[in-house]
Amino acid sequence: MAIRDPVLRREAQLKRLRIAMKVCRETDNTIDAVLTLLMGAEALRTDAATQRMLVENPDLAVGFASDRSSRVVLRNPNDIEHYGPLLFHLMAADARDGSAISVREGHRQILAWLKRRKQSFEEQRREYQNSEPQGWSIDDRDITAEIEAVLRIAGSRRAGQRVLRWRPRTVALRVASILSLTLIISGEAARIERCITEARIPTPWALFLRIPLALAGKEVDLARLESSLASLLRRGLIHVDSLRDPWSDDNPTAEYLDTILTACEVVVTRDGDPTRVSPVLQQFAHPDLRRRDRLFTSQVSLIDLTLRAHSLLERLAGRKTALETYWVDPPEPLGELPSKRGDAEKKKELRGFIGPFVDLYDVRRQAAIGLISPEEVDTQLRNAVAHYRNEEYRLSNNFRAQEMRTRAALSITRLMAIPSLDRTTLLERASSLLSSRADPYMPRPSRAAAQ
Repeated sequence: MAIRDPVLRREAQLKRLRIAMKVCRETDNTIDAVLTLLMGAEALRTDAATQRMLVENPDLAVGFASDRSSRVVLRNPNDIEHYGPLLFHLMAADARDGSAISVREGHRQILAWLKRRKQSFEEQRREYQNSEPQGWSIDDRDITAEIEAVLRIAGSRRAGQRVLRWRPRTVALRVASILSLTLIISGEAARIERCITEARIPTPWALFLRIPLALAGKEVDLARLESSLASLLRRGLIHVDSLRDPWSDDNPTAEYLDTILTACEVVVTRDGDPTRVSPVLQQFAHPDLRRRDRLFTSQVSLIDLTLRAHSLLERLAGRKTALETYWVDPPEPLGELPSKRGDAEKKKELRGFIGPFVDLYDVRRQAAIGLISPEEVDTQLRNAVAHYRNEEYRLSNNFRAQEMRTRAALSITRLMAIPSLDRTTLLERASSLLSSRADPYMPRPSRAAAQ
């Protein structure tokens, strides 16, 4: 117990067990050998769990146990497929220390690992022609670590060129969002601003760097935001209907669309021109997306985004948001009698799932366009959360309830774009919504909610 570090403690225990087994063999002490073997089995199982923890959390492993994680993972030839993520994050750590030589060496190792990864995939394709290659995974945070290292050592332009080498090209947008948050948390928002100018990022895509700055309370060029939104709309790059598929509800497309809608809210919140963003909002609040017969409780992201856009358009038009104005009645089927029973059941289902949140979304829209003062926002949000709690019993049997609460809580945090609002208060209101009731079907708030 004198060794507080769990990884180092486990290494010490394993060394002791090896010595004990050696002594038992030399003394022919069978009984003690069996007892030591049983203890060793437990220790090895715990050791495997510790190693799995290091492999699955390379960013934390590098941050808090860099030397030991390198020794445990990189010296094990059986773990070669897990080398890459750890090397990416080690490279970022070296860049934060300003060690350009170490970064270049780390980059050389990563290129060698990527080459071996490609060979492994080719071998799997030859052996298993009817299945996709498995293992050797790289996620967005690993790529973000590499781009952060390049940004710190080689500058914005080289970082921009490097991220565009990854496929699919949508990786660049996700990396930009993650890296922006990382730098803002580190107090390096100025580095993001330099990226926008020095890397010569085209107008539409610079939006994905400007929005994190706006949410951090920084001033942003509203005219450029408006131009970016108009460009995305003109190019046909806003496909909200892609969220109809419930299996793609929690995917990068939802994050991409959320950033675009947040940009619209930032423009309105900071006294930009609402007419410039109204066409984009109408794309999100298109009546076909809100047809009652095509809405399902599994489409949590779709409901959240369309409700946010609809409530903002209603408030800009001077109307109050209501569930009846949100959903759109389906057309009467030709040559058939409408099923009143089926429609009544659908109304009941949507009213129970969406209805408790309508007041919450309406309050955040009033705050966004300045209909209520910053001092009143907390009171209004408290009342909206209290109203939700009174109606929460309607969602008690729906396993999507926690997902919807999480999306609604995230929508509250987007009010950070209003500089005059107290961020601590917003966090408290979002947390109170998330913790309002234990859900037996879902885990506690996700990592995305925490961010």
